[in-house]
Amino acid sequence: MAIRRKTTNAEVTAVFNKRIALFRKAILVSLIRIGENAITEARKNGRYIDRTGNLRSSIGYAVVDNGTVVMRSTFDTVLGKTEVKGQQLKGDTGREEGMKYLESLITATSGIQLIMVAGMPYAQYVEDMNKNVLDTAERYATGEVAKLKSKFNLK
Repeated sequence: MAIRRKTTNAEVTAVFNKRIALFRKAILVSLIRIGENAITEARKNGRYIDRTGNLRSSIGYAVVDNGTVVMRSTFDTVLGKTEVKGQQLKGDTGREEGMKYLESLITATSGIQLIMVAGMPYAQYVEDMNKNVLDTAERYATGEVAKLKSKFNLK
């Protein structure tokens, strides 16, 4: 008795495509969780003074799938410690700069990516003074992505 195949190539392809889509969605959801936790870490544990609120307000992330944004952070504004003309400074400039910088990085992406930014031009200077702008957030995200790769057996 011969073995006969009853499934068409289209049916087999459809099953594989459905599994790939579920796998991809699980990765994206995991990256969103990692991004949220990473920016929470960065905003909470930055060891610098919020004089204007701009640096902390410029911290954010996006999860991107082949140039399409799946999720991005809200870039919440942070109040500064400095007052000008009796009003406390808000981190509006930082929020705008962070969003602009993030957008510039999104347009040049391919594949699935988690992008984290501190959008103020002096962020690296503050980081170099060991004030922790994105350092611990980056370490956290790198570790979690490594676990994710291991879980899904990715390279």
